[in-house]
Amino acid sequence: MMHANRADELLKAVVALGVDIRPSALGVTWGDVFDAMRGLRKFVYREYLAYGIANDFVVTELFLTKARDKIEEAFSV
Repeated sequence: MMHANRADELLKAVVALGVDIRPSALGVTWGDVFDAMRGLRKFVYREYLAYGIANDFVVTELFLTKARDKIEEAFSV
C-alpha cells in the first residue's frame, strides 16, 4: 500500500496462500502495528538503513485505518 502499486492483488495472494498477517495472528495488536508504522522513518534513519519508501512516505492515520480495514476484511471472508 505504501507504494500504491498492486496492493489488493498482493493481499489476495497472501490470503490464498493461507498466511495470516493480521496482528492477532502474530501476537501483537493493531496499536503496536500503528506505533511501529508511525516510527518507521525515524527507525530507518537511526539504523542507517538503505534508502527506500520509508524515507519519503508519510504515514497518516487515514493510511493506517485503510490498511487495517483492508487486511481485516480480506481475512473475514
